[in-house]
Amino acid sequence: MRLVVVLCMSLFCIISCDTIVGKHGNASYYYKVTGTATSVTISANESAIDGLVTSLPWQSEEWTKHVDDETSILCAITAVNTTTNNATVTVEIYVDGDLKATDTATGPNCMAYADYTVDDENL
Repeated sequence: MRLVVVLCMSLFCIISCDTIVGKHGNASYYYKVTGTATSVTISANESAIDGLVTSLPWQSEEWTKHVDDETSILCAITAVNTTTNNATVTVEIYVDGDLKATDTATGPNCMAYADYTVDDENL
């Protein structure tokens, strides 16, 4: 009888643990760049943004990608003040509408950088 109870409990644990897999679903994200710089060069993981020269404020389009226990999203952005003015540049990363990472830099030719990884642990 004891062996049957131990085997049943072991089987229950295996079945239960097997169904506990990381969360999965879609995550939406976008970038914002603000500050007093009159011209910045922006680079991000998305090729459409890489090397973009623009004025501020600026916001990217929103992307939606799938995340599970084997797939993650690296969100990263860099903005460089391309002027010699003592200006400020701030980069922000939003995931599902929430601010997840930010950085601010000040000075001529300064660079702000932020990154955030969306995975099954923080989805």
